[in-house]
Amino acid sequence: MAATWRKTFETLQKAGRLHLLDGGTELFPDVELIVSEGHTVALQLPRIHGGGSHLTFCGDLIPTRAHLKIPWVMA
Repeated sequence: MAATWRKTFETLQKAGRLHLLDGGTELFPDVELIVSEGHTVALQLPRIHGGGSHLTFCGDLIPTRAHLKIPWVMA
């Protein structure tokens, strides 16, 4: 399994599609990544600012359109 992940990451990096970030950083105006020490060490969580407040997505997976097709189950 680790070899499969390595090949995937190497392919993305060679294509210029992989951008590794170390620690917290601003991605776009009003969107930042913060570091959280949850069940995964150095987990990065997106925090979105607006209207004098913010929202932090506290999960390690952001569902995409592909996850909506049956039989996908978020676990």
